Amino acid sequence: MKHLLLLLMLLATSVASAGLSAQPSRAATGTTLFLPAVAHRTGAVSPYGVHSFALGNDTFVNLTTELGARVVRHGFLRWRLVQPSEGAPYNWAAVADLDLMLRKMRQAGIAPMLIIGDSPSWATIPRYSDGRSTACAAIPDDRHAAFAAFVRAAVERYKQPEFGVSIWEIGNEVDVDPTLVVLDSGFGCWGDIRDPYYGGERYGRMLKLVYPAIKASDPDAQVLFGGLLLHRPATTDPNRGKPERFFEGALRAGAGNFFDILPYHAYPVYLGQQRLGRELDYDITPNTNWYALGGNVRGKAAFLREVMARYKLDKRLWLNEISLICYNDKAQEAAYPWCFPPDVYFASAQANHLVRSFVRAMDAGVEHLTWYSLEDTWSYSWLVDPTTLQPTPTYSAYQQLSTRLGNTNYLGRINYGAGIEAYNFSTGSERVQVVFTSDGDTSRTISVPAGQLAAAYTRDGAPYPVTPTMGGDQLVVSFTPIYLVMR
Repeated sequence: MKHLLLLLMLLATSVASAGLSAQPSRAATGTTLFLPAVAHRTGAVSPYGVHSFALGNDTFVNLTTELGARVVRHGFLRWRLVQPSEGAPYNWAAVADLDLMLRKMRQAGIAPMLIIGDSPSWATIPRYSDGRSTACAAIPDDRHAAFAAFVRAAVERYKQPEFGVSIWEIGNEVDVDPTLVVLDSGFGCWGDIRDPYYGGERYGRMLKLVYPAIKASDPDAQVLFGGLLLHRPATTDPNRGKPERFFEGALRAGAGNFFDILPYHAYPVYLGQQRLGRELDYDITPNTNWYALGGNVRGKAAFLREVMARYKLDKRLWLNEISLICYNDKAQEAAYPWCFPPDVYFASAQANHLVRSFVRAMDAGVEHLTWYSLEDTWSYSWLVDPTTLQPTPTYSAYQQLSTRLGNTNYLGRINYGAGIEAYNFSTGSERVQVVFTSDGDTSRTISVPAGQLAAAYTRDGAPYPVTPTMGGDQLVVSFTPIYLVMR
């Protein structure tokens, strides 16, 4: 009997351990403890993604695979192209370019994330006094069933092995009112300034029809809520409505069980280092909308989790659009002259922002990050110059990040003292730490005990200088992240 009980205890421990992974917890002394917590393994994908419109081109396919991005987000599968007239048969030939891109991605081993949006005029709510409809608008309730039928047909088509689509996002920046953007913009927005919940309830009612349609065709598909812009946590201008209530509106409509993943976006704007005279942490910038809640990455995640908690939900978070942008719209030149063209410091600031934001997001429990974009010309957000096809410093920083951390598990933060942020990852045989100062004004020296440090690398992969001492190794840490490989 004793041996039987021991066997049963070992079996129970083994079963429990299979669903656990180490997650950090802080003790009162500041020491990092690692406690087990249930890992999100269902439908897990690589955390490294990029947005692209150009993967029908072999050059961009190769640049994506060399980058280490294993998921590519693309927008849109355009409903108005496939079914421009109500009741018409679906014309898939109208999206032949999309088909080509998906096939090339599949052949390269890249997982596609596909946005569905861009509704036809017969299935959008007119938002202008002259009765015009726009592709960037909500679908009226009496057209939700038609949309669900289209989505089901799309999933049935694109789940086939030649396309391999299993990640679907229902709209993009849905918490934007279409009257605030260019007519027929591809946002797919559902916002309504006039509504107390900014149109979120209508979006929620749509999800309650579309989600079952997707799962009926592909039970393993992952369904994303439309990526949330989340401009600010509390809008005070009465002429702007309450876009921050959009997500809650969807939950009020009962949509909490009708999506799998909740994505959000983060786009700080470059303010000119030469003008400021110092480095700036664009993720956590004083006097910006999300500063009080911990910055763009952590603050928005905390905000969404607080809303979900009120509705007893715990959905996975993705940051599926992130960049540091420098405006290139001539209308912005007077306000942002250092972006026309970007000053000499922008490229490095953007590369630093990528690494710092990505590891902070992992620390905040965000499972996937999509950099916007690979090649789009909007606001210097690209990783590859669309004119010269040359990779930028941000591309190199992303490539190094995915190389160093691509096969790791996040363990938690390391305490190197005040003013230092250090994030600890495990490959099984070794640890990789990403280390940088919290601000751009001061460099600090850290010490690593003797025998622990195997190698150190810059943000871009070059060897980083280490000073051996009697007690171990010393390194000077600055605002620019470095990688420490520990034995």
